[in-house]
Amino acid sequence: MVNKWLGVAATVVSGFYVPGYAPHHYSIGSKVPIEVGKLWSAKTQVPYSYYSMDVCKPAELVTNEGGLGYVLLGDVMQNTPYSVSYMDQRDCEILCTKTLTKEGVQGFKDKIDGEYYVNLFADGLQGNIRMNSLDYLKYYEALEHWKVDLMPDNATHPQHPESVLVVGGYPVGLHMKQPEKYLLFNHLDFTIKYNNNEVVEFEMTPKSVDWPSESEACDKASAYGPLDLNLRAEGSPIIFTYSVYHTYSGVQWATRWDAYISAVSGPSQIHTMGILNGFNLTVMLAVITGSILLRILRRDLVMYNSSEADIEAMRAESGWKLLHGDVFRKPRFAKLMACCLGIGVQLICMMFLTLTLIHLGFVNPSKRGLVLQTALVLFFLLGVPAGYVSARFNRLLQPNYQNTLLVTVFTAFQYTGICFTVFLLMNLTLWIKDSTGALPLSYILLLLGLWLLVCVPLVFIGAFLGYRQPDMQLPVRTNLIPRMVPPLPYYLRSFVLCPIGGLVPFTATFAEVMMVMNSVWQHKLYYLFGVLFVICALLVATSCLISIIFTYTCIAHENHRWWWRSWWSAGFSGVYILLASVLYYIQVLDINNFASTLLYFGYSALAAYTVFLITGASGTLASFWFLRKIYGAIKVD
Repeated sequence: MVNKWLGVAATVVSGFYVPGYAPHHYSIGSKVPIEVGKLWSAKTQVPYSYYSMDVCKPAELVTNEGGLGYVLLGDVMQNTPYSVSYMDQRDCEILCTKTLTKEGVQGFKDKIDGEYYVNLFADGLQGNIRMNSLDYLKYYEALEHWKVDLMPDNATHPQHPESVLVVGGYPVGLHMKQPEKYLLFNHLDFTIKYNNNEVVEFEMTPKSVDWPSESEACDKASAYGPLDLNLRAEGSPIIFTYSVYHTYSGVQWATRWDAYISAVSGPSQIHTMGILNGFNLTVMLAVITGSILLRILRRDLVMYNSSEADIEAMRAESGWKLLHGDVFRKPRFAKLMACCLGIGVQLICMMFLTLTLIHLGFVNPSKRGLVLQTALVLFFLLGVPAGYVSARFNRLLQPNYQNTLLVTVFTAFQYTGICFTVFLLMNLTLWIKDSTGALPLSYILLLLGLWLLVCVPLVFIGAFLGYRQPDMQLPVRTNLIPRMVPPLPYYLRSFVLCPIGGLVPFTATFAEVMMVMNSVWQHKLYYLFGVLFVICALLVATSCLISIIFTYTCIAHENHRWWWRSWWSAGFSGVYILLASVLYYIQVLDINNFASTLLYFGYSALAAYTVFLITGASGTLASFWFLRKIYGAIKVD
């Protein structure tokens, strides 16, 4: 048990690697291990172990959990019985023979109907399929879904020079409906491409071959038809075979992921246009904000600071200056505001620190589990700034030190508690489905320990430091009696402005959001974290600018209730993320069962809430800074 916990704890540290990580050099005849990951499906979103099917198993099954992030994603790696040696060509080898059982056949059919894919790995590279363009187009047009991974039975080796790389493993099989057939892919052609004794590409060609017997297996595959499970009687054998080819490639080890990135990331123009769109919106908002500061405020400041201004005329004036005694009045639900600001800062710091570590090369972006693990560890360690910010704003909004303990506890438990509750519900769903995505009890306790024994104490330490700091100095005093708020035109009310405001950050990031959703829900590799860093920066920048603009609009109409308006004017983008998830579910995914729907919307709601906290905190902090600046520049009697 002690060794188990030491191993779990060690994975948190082993997730980091030094930039310049050395490749593995193979000698002729040395083993190239072939590992298998989870069975995944965009249709069900419920992962399973590869060995949940009645397939060939190694003599000794070895499971490499990888770490917390990998287990959370269900990306547990296991060894396979495939025997592959470097530079050892094998035209056809029998892997094993399995005797059909009723349960085994039904298991294959369930996975085929669920559109499950198998992920094989060699030297850390995911096995993918290369089809020639004609086959790609033919199968894309013929099949109801994008099952372009199906290779024709007469596929030859080597592949057509004009080919398309299809990333995401190979399908378990294919369900043909007219006439009804369940074709099982029981043969794999492996193509390992090398350069300088390093594996730089790993491709597969799945085939369905109805071998009559072991003695006739691997003999003129083209002479046999596909393996249709409907035509096989219970107790009959299924022969699994494979071939191995080694070919030279000019690809360098350092750039071996480029082909994968190009295949899953789409045309670079999409990312470029997304960044340009966000940049243009940011510039436009910056110009509007600048015009407010340089023209409107400049004119008002000159008038308000004029020593010759008539006092009676000043009293007759209307505008933002008249709110100097109310602009920093505490809002409703001030404790909740302080907590949300602290959590928002924690998430913003976690987001940019994770992306920075990836960009600097300390976290390998090809390993999704490692990225998630890094983000989780950073989030727990960033409890100090969360507690500090919430304490500072609680002290500002409640100078009598009311409910200091409650605010700190709420900061430590609000967001994390919601996430943990949703996670437990999702984990229970996966456990009922007997999925590999269900987290073992040891890892649930590890997460709980990181939260209660690391994050919560750090939040209290941050709050302790925050309460020990001097009060934040405000440029104006708050009156004892609140000022009456005049009625606003309907087009300036919150139910109109906030949806418009949230649309701006969402529009600036929409293209990349769709790419990330494709990566998550279609189980594709996402590698463009440099682009994602820019997009996240644009998300925060547009949130800040749109919130400043709407806050000025609010105070210009003598409304001092800007706190929550500034939050929602940027935070409403989280609502659009949720709406985009609903649209994605309807138009892209083909989920047709309750458990998968629950998983999808549970995690989508958490993602939307996270964006809500990040953008809302960004906008509110920017508006607070803006108001301190403009009210600090005027004379107040």
